[in-house]
Amino acid sequence: PAVGLPAPSDEPAAAGAGEGAQGALDLARARLDDGDPAAALPALDDALRRGPPDAALHALRARARLLAGDRAGAADDAARALELDPQHAPAFALRGAMRLSSGDARGALADAERAIALAPEGAAAYEVRAAARLNLGDLTGAIADCDRALERSPQRAQALAIRALARLNLGDDAGAVRDADLALALDPREAIAYRARGGARVNLGEPARAIADCDRALELDPGCAVALANRGSARLDLGDLAGGLGDLDRALELDPRDAFAYRIRAHGRGRAGDVQGALDDFGRSIQRVATTEAHAGRGALKLNTGDPAGALADLDRALELDPRNAHALAARAGARLSLGDPAAAVADADRALELDPRQALAYANRAAARVNLRDARGAVADADRALALDPGHTFAYVVRGSARANLGDLPAASADLDRAVELNPDDPLARLTRGDVRRARGDLGGALEDWEAALRLQPRAAWADEVRERVARIQKGE
Repeated sequence: PAVGLPAPSDEPAAAGAGEGAQGALDLARARLDDGDPAAALPALDDALRRGPPDAALHALRARARLLAGDRAGAADDAARALELDPQHAPAFALRGAMRLSSGDARGALADAERAIALAPEGAAAYEVRAAARLNLGDLTGAIADCDRALERSPQRAQALAIRALARLNLGDDAGAVRDADLALALDPREAIAYRARGGARVNLGEPARAIADCDRALELDPGCAVALANRGSARLDLGDLAGGLGDLDRALELDPRDAFAYRIRAHGRGRAGDVQGALDDFGRSIQRVATTEAHAGRGALKLNTGDPAGALADLDRALELDPRNAHALAARAGARLSLGDPAAAVADADRALELDPRQALAYANRAAARVNLRDARGAVADADRALALDPGHTFAYVVRGSARANLGDLPAASADLDRAVELNPDDPLARLTRGDVRRARGDLGGALEDWEAALRLQPRAAWADEVRERVARIQKGE
Protein backbone atom coordinates (compact mmCIF):
# COMPACT_ATOMS: atom_id res chain seq x y z
CA PRO A 1 0.00 0.00 0.00
CA ALA A 2 1.10 3.55 -0.72
CA VAL A 3 2.99 5.39 2.00
CA GLY A 4 3.45 9.15 2.12
CA LEU A 5 5.89 10.59 4.62
CA PRO A 6 5.83 13.65 6.82
CA ALA A 7 8.96 15.73 6.37
CA PRO A 8 12.17 13.90 7.30
CA SER A 9 14.80 15.64 9.39
CA ASP A 10 18.59 15.66 9.16
CA GLU A 11 19.21 19.41 9.07
CA PRO A 12 22.75 20.67 9.58
CA ALA A 13 23.34 24.00 11.25
CA ALA A 14 22.50 27.03 9.17
CA ALA A 15 25.80 28.32 7.84
CA GLY A 16 24.91 32.01 7.63
CA ALA A 17 22.77 32.49 10.74
CA GLY A 18 23.86 35.42 12.87
CA GLU A 19 23.35 35.56 16.63
CA GLY A 20 19.74 36.79 16.41
CA ALA A 21 18.91 34.47 13.56
CA GLN A 22 20.46 31.55 15.45
CA GLY A 23 18.15 32.19 18.40
CA ALA A 24 15.13 32.14 16.08
CA LEU A 25 16.46 28.98 14.46
CA ASP A 26 16.87 27.23 17.81
CA LEU A 27 13.31 28.22 18.75
CA ALA A 28 11.99 26.86 15.43
CA ARG A 29 13.75 23.53 15.94
CA ALA A 30 12.32 23.30 19.47
CA ARG A 31 8.81 23.89 18.12
CA LEU A 32 9.32 21.23 15.44
CA ASP A 33 10.59 18.77 18.05
CA ASP A 34 7.42 19.50 20.07
CA GLY A 35 5.29 18.59 17.04
CA ASP A 36 4.08 22.16 16.42
CA PRO A 37 5.24 23.12 12.91
CA ALA A 38 2.85 26.07 12.68
CA ALA A 39 4.54 27.65 15.71
CA ALA A 40 7.96 27.05 14.15
CA LEU A 41 7.17 28.98 10.97
CA PRO A 42 7.25 32.55 12.41
CA ALA A 43 10.66 31.87 13.95
CA LEU A 44 11.96 30.53 10.64
CA ASP A 45 10.54 33.50 8.76
CA ASP A 46 12.34 35.74 11.26
CA ALA A 47 15.62 33.83 10.86
CA LEU A 48 15.46 34.17 7.08
CA ARG A 49 14.79 37.89 7.38
CA ARG A 50 17.71 38.41 9.79
CA GLY A 51 20.37 36.43 7.97
CA PRO A 52 21.68 36.08 4.41
CA PRO A 53 20.05 33.46 2.12
CA ASP A 54 20.87 30.03 3.52
CA ALA A 55 20.08 26.57 2.12
CA ALA A 56 19.75 24.93 5.55
CA LEU A 57 17.25 27.54 6.72
CA HIS A 58 15.15 27.11 3.58
CA ALA A 59 15.29 23.32 3.97
CA LEU A 60 14.18 23.62 7.59
CA ARG A 61 11.29 25.90 6.63
CA ALA A 62 10.38 23.46 3.85
CA ARG A 63 10.12 20.74 6.49
CA ALA A 64 7.96 22.92 8.76
CA ARG A 65 5.70 23.91 5.87
CA LEU A 66 5.29 20.32 4.75
CA LEU A 67 4.38 19.22 8.28
CA ALA A 68 1.91 22.11 8.51
CA GLY A 69 0.23 21.04 5.26
CA ASP A 70 1.61 23.77 2.99
CA ARG A 71 2.94 21.60 0.17
CA ALA A 72 3.35 24.46 -2.29
CA GLY A 73 5.35 26.54 0.18
CA ALA A 74 7.44 23.50 1.11
CA ALA A 75 8.20 22.83 -2.55
CA ASP A 76 9.26 26.49 -3.03
CA ASP A 77 11.62 26.33 -0.05
CA ALA A 78 13.13 23.00 -1.10
CA ALA A 79 13.75 24.38 -4.58
CA ARG A 80 15.33 27.52 -3.10
CA ALA A 81 17.57 25.41 -0.85
CA LEU A 82 18.83 23.44 -3.86
CA GLU A 83 19.28 26.63 -5.85
CA LEU A 84 21.49 27.99 -3.07
CA ASP A 85 23.32 24.69 -2.56
CA PRO A 86 22.88 22.02 -5.28
CA GLN A 87 24.65 19.54 -2.98
CA HIS A 88 22.29 20.02 -0.01
CA ALA A 89 21.34 16.45 0.99
CA PRO A 90 18.46 17.33 3.41
CA ALA A 91 16.72 19.29 0.65
CA PHE A 92 16.87 16.26 -1.66
CA ALA A 93 15.42 14.10 1.14
CA LEU A 94 12.64 16.62 1.70
CA ARG A 95 11.82 16.79 -1.99
CA GLY A 96 11.74 13.01 -2.02
CA ALA A 97 9.21 13.01 0.84
CA MET A 98 7.04 15.48 -1.08
CA ARG A 99 7.19 13.33 -4.19
CA LEU A 100 6.17 10.31 -2.12
CA SER A 101 3.16 12.19 -0.78
CA SER A 102 2.06 13.05 -4.31
CA GLY A 103 2.41 9.42 -5.48
CA ASP A 104 5.72 9.76 -7.34
CA ALA A 105 7.62 6.86 -5.75
CA ARG A 106 10.24 6.67 -8.50
CA GLY A 107 11.01 10.38 -8.22
CA ALA A 108 11.23 10.00 -4.45
CA LEU A 109 13.63 7.08 -4.89
CA ALA A 110 15.88 9.15 -7.15
CA ASP A 111 15.94 12.07 -4.69
CA ALA A 112 16.67 9.77 -1.73
CA GLU A 113 19.54 8.11 -3.58
CA ARG A 114 20.97 11.52 -4.43
CA ALA A 115 20.76 12.54 -0.76
CA ILE A 116 22.45 9.28 0.33
CA ALA A 117 25.26 9.77 -2.17
CA LEU A 118 25.85 13.30 -0.81
CA ALA A 119 25.54 12.43 2.91
CA PRO A 120 25.59 8.69 3.58
CA GLU A 121 25.81 9.31 7.33
CA GLY A 122 22.29 10.81 7.47
CA ALA A 123 19.27 8.73 8.48
CA ALA A 124 16.41 10.67 6.86
CA ALA A 125 17.26 9.82 3.26
CA TYR A 126 17.31 6.09 4.06
CA GLU A 127 13.87 6.54 5.60
CA VAL A 128 12.58 8.20 2.42
CA ARG A 129 14.15 5.52 0.24
CA ALA A 130 12.61 2.83 2.44
CA ALA A 131 9.13 4.31 1.92
CA ALA A 132 9.72 4.65 -1.84
CA ARG A 133 10.85 1.02 -2.05
CA LEU A 134 7.82 -0.07 -0.05
CA ASN A 135 5.52 1.73 -2.50
CA LEU A 136 7.33 0.10 -5.42
CA GLY A 137 6.96 -3.40 -3.90
CA ASP A 138 10.58 -3.87 -2.84
CA LEU A 139 9.76 -4.98 0.70
CA THR A 140 13.12 -6.49 1.62
CA GLY A 141 14.88 -3.37 0.29
CA ALA A 142 12.56 -1.22 2.40
CA ILE A 143 13.44 -3.19 5.53
CA ALA A 144 17.16 -2.94 4.76
CA ASP A 145 16.88 0.85 4.43
CA CYS A 146 14.95 1.12 7.69
CA ASP A 147 17.70 -0.90 9.35
CA ARG A 148 20.29 1.55 7.99
CA ALA A 149 18.29 4.55 9.23
CA LEU A 150 18.01 2.99 12.69
CA GLU A 151 21.72 2.19 12.81
CA ARG A 152 22.39 5.91 12.31
CA SER A 153 19.57 7.15 14.56
CA PRO A 154 17.99 4.43 16.80
CA GLN A 155 15.15 6.65 18.03
CA ARG A 156 13.50 7.20 14.63
CA ALA A 157 9.84 6.28 15.10
CA GLN A 158 9.10 6.72 11.42
CA ALA A 159 11.73 4.20 10.32
CA LEU A 160 10.26 1.67 12.77
CA ALA A 161 6.76 2.38 11.43
CA ILE A 162 7.82 1.91 7.80
CA ARG A 163 9.57 -1.33 8.74
CA ALA A 164 6.36 -2.44 10.47
CA LEU A 165 4.43 -1.88 7.22
CA ALA A 166 7.01 -3.77 5.18
CA ARG A 167 6.87 -6.70 7.61
CA LEU A 168 3.07 -6.66 7.48
CA ASN A 169 3.18 -6.93 3.69
CA LEU A 170 5.66 -9.81 3.92
CA GLY A 171 3.25 -11.71 6.19
CA ASP A 172 5.24 -11.15 9.39
CA ASP A 173 2.32 -9.90 11.50
CA ALA A 174 4.05 -10.44 14.84
CA GLY A 175 7.12 -8.53 13.62
CA ALA A 176 4.89 -5.71 12.38
CA VAL A 177 3.25 -5.42 15.81
CA ARG A 178 6.66 -5.36 17.53
CA ASP A 179 7.98 -2.58 15.32
CA ALA A 180 4.77 -0.57 15.61
CA ASP A 181 4.87 -0.88 19.40
CA LEU A 182 8.44 0.45 19.42
CA ALA A 183 7.51 3.33 17.10
CA LEU A 184 4.54 4.34 19.21
CA ALA A 185 6.58 4.23 22.40
CA LEU A 186 8.84 6.84 20.78
CA ASP A 187 6.06 8.87 19.14
CA PRO A 188 2.40 8.25 20.09
CA ARG A 189 1.33 10.31 17.06
CA GLU A 190 3.01 8.11 14.44
CA ALA A 191 0.03 7.39 12.16
CA ILE A 192 1.89 4.88 9.97
CA ALA A 193 2.55 2.72 13.05
CA TYR A 194 -1.15 2.62 13.99
CA ARG A 195 -1.99 1.75 10.41
CA ALA A 196 0.53 -1.10 10.32
CA ARG A 197 -0.47 -2.48 13.71
CA GLY A 198 -4.15 -2.29 12.79
CA GLY A 199 -3.55 -4.34 9.65
CA ALA A 200 -1.47 -6.91 11.55
CA ARG A 201 -4.15 -7.25 14.21
CA VAL A 202 -6.79 -7.94 11.55
CA ASN A 203 -4.59 -10.80 10.28
CA LEU A 204 -3.95 -12.06 13.82
CA GLY A 205 -7.67 -12.37 14.53
CA GLU A 206 -7.87 -9.40 16.94
CA PRO A 207 -10.59 -7.30 15.27
CA ALA A 208 -11.51 -5.16 18.30
CA ARG A 209 -7.89 -4.11 18.86
CA ALA A 210 -7.48 -3.59 15.10
CA ILE A 211 -10.45 -1.20 15.10
CA ALA A 212 -8.93 0.80 17.96
CA ASP A 213 -5.66 1.17 16.01
CA CYS A 214 -7.46 2.13 12.81
CA ASP A 215 -9.55 4.69 14.68
CA ARG A 216 -6.36 6.29 16.00
CA ALA A 217 -4.73 6.21 12.55
CA LEU A 218 -7.78 7.97 11.11
CA GLU A 219 -7.75 10.61 13.85
CA LEU A 220 -4.19 11.45 12.82
CA ASP A 221 -4.73 11.00 9.07
CA PRO A 222 -8.46 11.21 8.17
CA GLY A 223 -7.81 10.48 4.50
CA CYS A 224 -6.00 7.17 5.04
CA ALA A 225 -7.80 4.72 2.74
CA VAL A 226 -5.82 1.73 4.02
CA ALA A 227 -6.85 2.38 7.63
CA LEU A 228 -10.48 2.54 6.49
CA ALA A 229 -10.11 -0.72 4.58
CA ASN A 230 -8.51 -2.45 7.56
CA ARG A 231 -11.23 -1.16 9.88
CA GLY A 232 -13.84 -2.36 7.41
CA SER A 233 -12.27 -5.81 7.42
CA ALA A 234 -12.22 -5.90 11.23
CA ARG A 235 -15.86 -4.80 11.42
CA LEU A 236 -16.85 -7.59 9.02
CA ASP A 237 -14.98 -10.05 11.25
CA LEU A 238 -17.13 -8.86 14.18
CA GLY A 239 -20.32 -9.32 12.15
CA ASP A 240 -20.93 -5.60 11.55
CA LEU A 241 -21.80 -5.84 7.85
CA ALA A 242 -23.19 -2.31 7.55
CA GLY A 243 -20.22 -0.69 9.32
CA GLY A 244 -17.67 -2.80 7.48
CA LEU A 245 -19.17 -2.17 4.05
CA GLY A 246 -19.47 1.55 4.83
CA ASP A 247 -15.76 1.76 5.66
CA LEU A 248 -14.83 -0.17 2.52
CA ASP A 249 -17.02 2.04 0.33
CA ARG A 250 -15.30 5.12 1.76
CA ALA A 251 -11.85 3.56 1.32
CA LEU A 252 -12.55 2.92 -2.35
CA GLU A 253 -13.84 6.47 -2.84
CA LEU A 254 -10.47 7.67 -1.56
CA ASP A 255 -8.42 5.12 -3.50
CA PRO A 256 -10.25 3.36 -6.36
CA ARG A 257 -7.08 1.34 -7.11
CA ASP A 258 -7.01 -0.55 -3.79
CA ALA A 259 -7.17 -4.26 -4.66
CA PHE A 260 -7.30 -5.26 -0.98
CA ALA A 261 -10.38 -3.12 -0.31
CA TYR A 262 -12.20 -4.58 -3.33
CA ARG A 263 -11.39 -8.13 -2.16
CA ILE A 264 -12.59 -7.54 1.40
CA ARG A 265 -15.72 -5.74 0.18
CA ALA A 266 -16.40 -8.74 -2.06
CA HIS A 267 -16.47 -10.99 1.00
CA GLY A 268 -18.78 -8.55 2.79
CA ARG A 269 -21.14 -8.29 -0.17
CA GLY A 270 -21.23 -12.07 -0.47
CA ARG A 271 -22.20 -12.38 3.18
CA ALA A 272 -24.88 -9.73 2.67
CA GLY A 273 -26.39 -11.75 -0.20
CA ASP A 274 -25.19 -9.48 -3.00
CA VAL A 275 -23.63 -12.23 -5.10
CA GLN A 276 -23.21 -10.20 -8.28
CA GLY A 277 -21.71 -7.28 -6.38
CA ALA A 278 -19.28 -9.67 -4.72
CA LEU A 279 -18.27 -11.23 -8.05
CA ASP A 280 -17.78 -7.76 -9.53
CA ASP A 281 -15.53 -6.73 -6.62
CA PHE A 282 -13.46 -9.90 -6.83
CA GLY A 283 -13.02 -9.15 -10.54
CA ARG A 284 -11.89 -5.58 -9.81
CA SER A 285 -9.44 -6.82 -7.21
CA ILE A 286 -7.97 -9.40 -9.60
CA GLN A 287 -7.79 -6.85 -12.41
CA ARG A 288 -5.60 -4.65 -10.21
CA VAL A 289 -3.52 -7.34 -8.48
CA ALA A 290 -4.09 -11.04 -9.15
CA THR A 291 -3.67 -12.71 -5.75
CA THR A 292 -4.25 -16.20 -4.44
CA GLU A 293 -6.72 -14.80 -1.91
CA ALA A 294 -8.87 -13.04 -4.51
CA HIS A 295 -9.01 -16.03 -6.87
CA ALA A 296 -9.71 -18.38 -3.96
CA GLY A 297 -12.45 -16.10 -2.64
CA ARG A 298 -14.12 -15.82 -6.03
CA GLY A 299 -13.78 -19.56 -6.53
CA ALA A 300 -15.48 -20.30 -3.21
CA LEU A 301 -18.31 -17.88 -4.05
CA LYS A 302 -18.82 -19.49 -7.46
CA LEU A 303 -18.89 -22.92 -5.86
CA ASN A 304 -21.48 -21.83 -3.30
CA THR A 305 -23.67 -20.30 -6.00
CA GLY A 306 -23.75 -23.30 -8.33
CA ASP A 307 -20.84 -22.69 -10.71
CA PRO A 308 -18.33 -25.47 -9.89
CA ALA A 309 -16.56 -25.23 -13.27
CA GLY A 310 -15.95 -21.50 -12.77
CA ALA A 311 -14.89 -22.21 -9.21
CA LEU A 312 -12.35 -24.80 -10.35
CA ALA A 313 -10.81 -22.36 -12.84
CA ASP A 314 -10.36 -19.71 -10.14
CA LEU A 315 -9.01 -22.18 -7.61
CA ASP A 316 -6.56 -23.62 -10.14
CA ARG A 317 -5.30 -20.08 -10.74
CA ALA A 318 -5.04 -19.44 -6.99
CA LEU A 319 -2.86 -22.52 -6.65
CA GLU A 320 -0.69 -21.54 -9.61
CA LEU A 321 0.08 -18.36 -7.66
CA ASP A 322 0.64 -20.21 -4.37
CA PRO A 323 0.80 -24.03 -4.59
CA ARG A 324 1.03 -24.30 -0.78
CA ASN A 325 -2.17 -22.42 -0.01
CA ALA A 326 -4.09 -24.88 2.18
CA HIS A 327 -7.39 -22.99 2.04
CA ALA A 328 -7.40 -22.92 -1.78
CA LEU A 329 -6.65 -26.66 -1.86
CA ALA A 330 -9.49 -27.32 0.58
CA ALA A 331 -11.88 -25.24 -1.52
CA ARG A 332 -10.76 -26.96 -4.75
CA ALA A 333 -11.60 -30.28 -3.14
CA GLY A 334 -15.19 -29.02 -2.94
CA ALA A 335 -15.18 -27.94 -6.60
CA ARG A 336 -13.82 -31.29 -7.74
CA LEU A 337 -16.43 -33.11 -5.70
CA SER A 338 -19.20 -30.99 -7.24
CA LEU A 339 -17.85 -31.89 -10.70
CA GLY A 340 -18.07 -35.60 -9.91
CA ASP A 341 -14.45 -36.43 -9.05
CA PRO A 342 -14.44 -37.48 -5.36
CA ALA A 343 -11.04 -39.20 -5.61
CA ALA A 344 -9.40 -35.93 -6.75
CA ALA A 345 -11.29 -34.14 -4.00
CA VAL A 346 -9.78 -36.48 -1.40
CA ALA A 347 -6.30 -35.89 -2.85
CA ASP A 348 -6.70 -32.09 -2.59
CA ALA A 349 -8.06 -32.34 0.95
CA ASP A 350 -5.19 -34.65 1.97
CA ARG A 351 -2.65 -32.15 0.64
CA ALA A 352 -4.41 -29.26 2.38
CA LEU A 353 -4.26 -31.10 5.70
CA GLU A 354 -0.57 -31.89 5.24
CA LEU A 355 0.01 -28.14 4.95
CA ASP A 356 -2.46 -27.10 7.66
CA PRO A 357 -3.87 -29.79 9.98
CA ARG A 358 -6.35 -27.22 11.38
CA GLN A 359 -8.09 -26.62 8.05
CA ALA A 360 -11.72 -27.41 8.94
CA LEU A 361 -12.92 -26.96 5.35
CA ALA A 362 -10.53 -29.69 4.17
CA TYR A 363 -11.97 -32.17 6.68
CA ALA A 364 -15.52 -31.21 5.71
CA ASN A 365 -14.88 -31.59 1.97
CA ARG A 366 -13.01 -34.86 2.47
CA ALA A 367 -15.96 -36.09 4.51
CA ALA A 368 -18.30 -35.20 1.63
CA ALA A 369 -16.04 -37.00 -0.86
CA ARG A 370 -16.05 -40.09 1.38
CA VAL A 371 -19.85 -40.06 1.41
CA ASN A 372 -19.69 -40.24 -2.40
CA LEU A 373 -17.11 -43.03 -2.19
CA ARG A 374 -19.46 -44.98 0.15
CA ASP A 375 -17.15 -44.61 3.13
CA ALA A 376 -19.79 -43.33 5.55
CA ARG A 377 -17.80 -44.10 8.70
CA GLY A 378 -14.75 -42.29 7.37
CA ALA A 379 -17.03 -39.38 6.46
CA VAL A 380 -18.41 -39.19 10.02
CA ALA A 381 -14.86 -39.22 11.42
CA ASP A 382 -13.78 -36.36 9.13
CA ALA A 383 -16.90 -34.34 9.88
CA ASP A 384 -16.25 -34.83 13.61
CA ARG A 385 -12.74 -33.37 13.11
CA ALA A 386 -14.12 -30.42 11.16
CA LEU A 387 -16.63 -29.65 13.90
CA ALA A 388 -14.02 -29.97 16.63
CA LEU A 389 -12.07 -27.23 14.83
CA ASP A 390 -15.11 -25.12 13.91
CA PRO A 391 -18.29 -25.90 15.88
CA GLY A 392 -20.28 -23.56 13.64
CA HIS A 393 -19.34 -25.25 10.34
CA THR A 394 -22.73 -25.68 8.65
CA PHE A 395 -21.46 -27.87 5.82
CA ALA A 396 -19.81 -30.32 8.25
CA TYR A 397 -23.18 -30.85 9.94
CA VAL A 398 -24.80 -31.41 6.52
CA VAL A 399 -22.19 -33.99 5.54
CA ARG A 400 -22.29 -35.78 8.88
CA GLY A 401 -26.07 -35.85 8.69
CA SER A 402 -25.90 -37.39 5.22
CA ALA A 403 -23.30 -39.97 6.33
CA ARG A 404 -25.35 -40.92 9.41
CA ALA A 405 -28.41 -41.36 7.21
CA ASN A 406 -26.39 -43.72 5.01
CA LEU A 407 -25.48 -45.68 8.15
CA GLY A 408 -29.18 -45.97 9.03
CA ASP A 409 -29.06 -43.61 12.02
CA LEU A 410 -31.90 -41.32 10.92
CA PRO A 411 -32.51 -39.65 14.32
CA ALA A 412 -28.84 -38.60 14.56
CA ALA A 413 -28.93 -37.50 10.91
CA SER A 414 -32.02 -35.38 11.61
CA ALA A 415 -30.32 -33.77 14.62
CA ASP A 416 -27.28 -32.81 12.52
CA LEU A 417 -29.40 -31.38 9.72
CA ASP A 418 -31.64 -29.46 12.12
CA ARG A 419 -28.49 -27.90 13.54
CA ALA A 420 -27.25 -27.03 10.04
CA VAL A 421 -30.52 -25.27 9.20
CA GLU A 422 -30.48 -23.51 12.57
CA LEU A 423 -26.99 -22.18 11.80
CA ASN A 424 -27.93 -21.10 8.27
CA PRO A 425 -31.60 -21.28 7.24
CA ASP A 426 -30.61 -20.11 3.74
CA ASP A 427 -28.20 -22.96 3.01
CA PRO A 428 -29.76 -24.79 0.03
CA LEU A 429 -27.76 -27.98 0.58
CA ALA A 430 -28.81 -28.19 4.22
CA ARG A 431 -32.48 -27.80 3.23
CA LEU A 432 -32.13 -30.28 0.37
CA THR A 433 -30.46 -32.94 2.53
CA ARG A 434 -32.84 -32.48 5.45
CA GLY A 435 -35.72 -32.89 2.99
CA ASP A 436 -34.26 -36.24 1.91
CA VAL A 437 -33.96 -37.44 5.53
CA ARG A 438 -37.47 -36.23 6.38
CA ARG A 439 -38.82 -38.19 3.46
CA ALA A 440 -36.93 -41.28 4.63
CA ARG A 441 -38.58 -40.85 8.05
CA GLY A 442 -42.04 -40.54 6.48
CA ASP A 443 -42.44 -36.78 6.98
CA LEU A 444 -43.57 -35.83 3.45
CA GLY A 445 -44.84 -32.41 4.50
CA GLY A 446 -41.49 -31.50 6.09
CA ALA A 447 -39.66 -32.90 3.06
CA LEU A 448 -41.71 -30.75 0.66
CA GLU A 449 -41.10 -27.66 2.79
CA ASP A 450 -37.33 -28.19 2.72
CA TRP A 451 -37.11 -29.08 -0.96
CA GLU A 452 -39.16 -26.05 -1.98
CA ALA A 453 -36.92 -23.86 0.18
CA ALA A 454 -33.84 -25.36 -1.49
CA LEU A 455 -35.28 -24.60 -4.93
CA ARG A 456 -36.05 -21.01 -3.97
CA LEU A 457 -32.51 -20.55 -2.71
CA GLN A 458 -30.74 -22.13 -5.69
CA PRO A 459 -33.17 -22.58 -8.61
CA ARG A 460 -30.48 -23.35 -11.20
CA ALA A 461 -28.47 -25.90 -9.24
CA ALA A 462 -27.50 -29.17 -10.92
CA TRP A 463 -30.00 -31.05 -8.72
CA ALA A 464 -32.86 -28.55 -9.19
CA ASP A 465 -34.72 -30.29 -12.04
CA GLU A 466 -34.69 -33.65 -10.28
CA VAL A 467 -36.02 -32.08 -7.08
CA ARG A 468 -38.77 -30.26 -8.96
CA GLU A 469 -39.90 -33.55 -10.46
CA ARG A 470 -39.84 -35.17 -7.04
CA VAL A 471 -41.95 -32.36 -5.55
CA ALA A 472 -44.43 -32.55 -8.45
CA ARG A 473 -44.84 -36.33 -8.01
CA ILE A 474 -45.52 -36.04 -4.29
CA GLN A 475 -47.95 -33.19 -4.81
CA LYS A 476 -49.81 -35.39 -7.32
CA GLY A 477 -49.89 -38.17 -4.76
CA GLU A 478 -47.67 -40.50 -6.75
